[in-house]
Amino acid sequence: MQLINARRDAPKNTSQKSAATRAPVMDEELVACLSATLSSERAEREAAATRLEQGAYPTHDAAGALGVHLARIFAAEAAPVPVRQAAGTALKRYILERWSVFFEPFLRQATAAGASGDGEALPLDAKHAIRTLLLAALGDAQRKVRLLAAQLLSIVSSAEFPDQFPELLPHVRAALAGNGDQVHGALKFLSDFAQEDVDESQLLVIARDFVPLLQGVLGNSAHSAHTHARCMLVFRQCLTSLYIVRDTYTSTVREALAVYLPPWLEAMDAMLAAPLPSDADAAAWETFGLRREIFRTLSAAARFPKLFAEWRVPLLRRTLEVLEAGAPLFVRAELLGFEDPAALAAPEPREDDADVAAGVSGMALSALSFVTEALRAPVDRSLGELAADPRDAALRVLRAACAYAQITREDEEEWDADPDAFVAEDDEENVAVTLRTVSTDLCEHLLEGAPHAAVAAAARLADETPRDASAGSAWWKRGEALLLLLGACHETLEGALDELEEDGGAPLSVRGLFAALVLPLLGETPPYLRGRCFVCASQFAGALDDVLVRSVFAAALDATRSADAPLPLQLSAVRTLRNVGNLRPEVAAPAAREVVLQLGPLLLRAAGGTLVLVADALSAALEHGEVDAATQEQVVHAAMEAWRTHAADPEVGMSVGYLLETLVRGKHADTVLPEACTAVAAALNSETEDLAVQLGAASLARTVLSAARGAELRGVAPGMFQAAVALLLRTGDAEVAQNLIHCLTLVCQKCPDEVLAWRDAHGATALEALLRVVEHQFALGDDEACGMPLGVLLVTLFVQAGEALSPVMPALLHALARKLVASRSSACTLAMLFPMAYLFAEHTSAVVQLLADAQVEGADGPENALRAVVRTWLAEMEHVHSWFVRNVHILGITHLFDQWPAQLDALLVNGEVLPLDTDLIITRSRAKALPTRHAQIPAAAKVLKQAVHEWEQAAPRPDPAARAAAENAELDDGDAEWDDEETDAQRSLYYQDLFDAAALAGEDDEEAAGAPEVDLPGCEAIKQLDVRGYLETFFRRYAQAAELPRVQTALQHLEPRERELLAEIVR
Repeated sequence: MQLINARRDAPKNTSQKSAATRAPVMDEELVACLSATLSSERAEREAAATRLEQGAYPTHDAAGALGVHLARIFAAEAAPVPVRQAAGTALKRYILERWSVFFEPFLRQATAAGASGDGEALPLDAKHAIRTLLLAALGDAQRKVRLLAAQLLSIVSSAEFPDQFPELLPHVRAALAGNGDQVHGALKFLSDFAQEDVDESQLLVIARDFVPLLQGVLGNSAHSAHTHARCMLVFRQCLTSLYIVRDTYTSTVREALAVYLPPWLEAMDAMLAAPLPSDADAAAWETFGLRREIFRTLSAAARFPKLFAEWRVPLLRRTLEVLEAGAPLFVRAELLGFEDPAALAAPEPREDDADVAAGVSGMALSALSFVTEALRAPVDRSLGELAADPRDAALRVLRAACAYAQITREDEEEWDADPDAFVAEDDEENVAVTLRTVSTDLCEHLLEGAPHAAVAAAARLADETPRDASAGSAWWKRGEALLLLLGACHETLEGALDELEEDGGAPLSVRGLFAALVLPLLGETPPYLRGRCFVCASQFAGALDDVLVRSVFAAALDATRSADAPLPLQLSAVRTLRNVGNLRPEVAAPAAREVVLQLGPLLLRAAGGTLVLVADALSAALEHGEVDAATQEQVVHAAMEAWRTHAADPEVGMSVGYLLETLVRGKHADTVLPEACTAVAAALNSETEDLAVQLGAASLARTVLSAARGAELRGVAPGMFQAAVALLLRTGDAEVAQNLIHCLTLVCQKCPDEVLAWRDAHGATALEALLRVVEHQFALGDDEACGMPLGVLLVTLFVQAGEALSPVMPALLHALARKLVASRSSACTLAMLFPMAYLFAEHTSAVVQLLADAQVEGADGPENALRAVVRTWLAEMEHVHSWFVRNVHILGITHLFDQWPAQLDALLVNGEVLPLDTDLIITRSRAKALPTRHAQIPAAAKVLKQAVHEWEQAAPRPDPAARAAAENAELDDGDAEWDDEETDAQRSLYYQDLFDAAALAGEDDEEAAGAPEVDLPGCEAIKQLDVRGYLETFFRRYAQAAELPRVQTALQHLEPRERELLAEIVR
């Protein structure tokens, strides 16, 4: 397929006239195809994209003519901008597919289509033509074209610069001395190129040739502040790239930084010393964008502490000066209402400058982040370098943080229009980077690193805080900001105050702060300030006496009742009720019913973050207070109605789930649980195909069933079982399925008799339904569908169903073996090994016989099932971490050794890893590419090796008395500060608990969540297994039967260390 006449238009060779210098002819067919990619009709777009993809195949475009034509259209100023953009986008795909073998997508699509030709990259003359056209487009008058040209050039340069692209540096140098568009394009290219995955030689050129060019632009006063800001942005990208490769190219990075960082730091210091603008002049306002980029660059430079050390304190001092000078402008531009004559309207930046434009707030955010970065540990020493008295320096820092943490005019407008935005901003887990969160981080850093100075500064700042409107219309915002900072850092502040009290007294106390600042502002003050007083007091509830906490709690509850209370105040009051309920339940408990009656109806009216906050407040009240069963039933109905309305919101789902869990764990569970299960089962039974709804319903079901006690599930478990099976068999989502499998496991574990007695409307039994679920998951062909939850369900089924499974056990065992051998993921393999190991442990002879008589499809064709299963088992057993699952494997593998079949005598499996047979220096990347080789040893030897390994790994499981003694063990009083050694019992207990929690497992290991409850009938022996004692008995038994062939074979392949250990064990 050809979009253009390749014979006519393809460049011939580099001695002929370059394709880029010919008259800019645009192929009409290609332009039409590019226009079609912009069509509103999907079919037309897809057809055009397919033509472009196929037209790029080497068999259709060996000379690279399509790429040259795309570049011509992209660079043609006469072409419509949308078509030029489409050409640039198509050219990007073309370059990645055809340009260089170093690009990951190189010839990927062509190879898949069998159209890769000779497999070579583009001819050199085509590359030259494309590069020339891209360089020309770098200074185009259209900003979108410039940006795309910069991106394409950076991709090309990463493969060819400097050796095959010598014209790049002269062109960039000329562009940086050209007009504004050319400078912008060149700077954008440098920014993109600095972020590419460059090698050492390219990094050297960037440091040696590009950075001096940037310095030239930076020193040219004819350029605007925004141009200087872009220049700073590029230099920061260079610093970031150097930081990333600092360990790989250590000497190169050190050399480059030693030469270029000092003059840049000097230039940045000089720029920061210039006075801030005093009005809203557009040109002067651009300096805020420049300062923002400077502070961002300083944060990047601070990552090189040795080189930055000389400049750290002067630049930190300069930054504080800028923050202090900018604070009045921040008030005028960001805080005051426009009706205030002192208010300042910031000018709007040009669209082309949006990437580097900033106001006072943007500058301050970067400056505060830099201060946090530059105040390195020990923080108190850093403060001492800023001022003779560290408390004075801390006061300057904290005053700046407080000044810029104030609620802005834009904040008020957004929060008044969107209550959820207010709730999100105030959330303890808010991860958004805003002035308020950055100021909070700085305050936390100060309190952690220099508690004495920080507390003294907080005390002085509290004294300075305005108490009434005499300080101006925005007077209340300073107090709100200070309470925000102190409340957000309350744990750190309380710890600092305790430390200071031990050292002889603190200049501030929580009670004193409350009396001096919170109580006076709790009256008729602006709603945001009054709400902040509520929240701050509740955050310190653990440190305040009962009387004060009760008064705040009562005032907050009153605010929720008041129809006249502004919504922000009511939301702050709800947060206060939640905090007090969690921190001081004894204070909140007497009013629990009133809180529930007041907040419960809000479940039906709230949404998003507000709904989450209300649900969490209800959970806090219900967990500790006395609320009658009828009211709790109403909460269940309201919570489920709220969930149905907002099922697509996972945060709402989590909070409703926790609310239901709290209710189900409560004293009225016998009344509440049937209501909750009925509602959740109805959600599971809904015929929706919306995956968000399915996932939410499955998660709620799992939460409720996990919290419920078995006795209380009687009567409702079959309904939950039926609903979970029905949804599981029709959902196509793996996460939904995993949650539902957990649900089936829980009901089978907690109500086995009732569940297994269930039959559906057609008479099918629960056992048949469960087997249909297992068959369904196996048939999906997706390893993710057969994770540990399915393995746990199978073990639960084997334990609970017992003899009822006998008729189907052969078929089930064969299916399990087939899935185990076919698995291509470790998670699936381990999941299927768990039930297989259990069957070996409990029914060794029958399992061995059934597998020995069966065949499975292995990697090299049909194979004996027993040999295939054992080979896989011995390869993967060492990756098991959960202690209960390991116990199952140990029992299974040792029982197999006891009844070792002749079919396994000749089976060879992987033993020790062999060293690489090569003289090459093995780097990390080469090591990953080279295959791992193992010695091949008899399977019996691997079993014995694994048993020795398990004995070594197993800590003696302490009895309850030993566990209690270890947990309560105390160190000697006199040397407690210095003696940090653990007792053997404590260390043993610690490591055992790590294994119990699967804390040593990998991130993707699901065993911790999927391990079955170990109090199931029939699992006591597994739970109580003394691994060391059991294996010692096992070793001694075979020490007395060393003449057995499998024992002789195994002993011959043990390492000397393993033989010595065995000898010591059986001695």
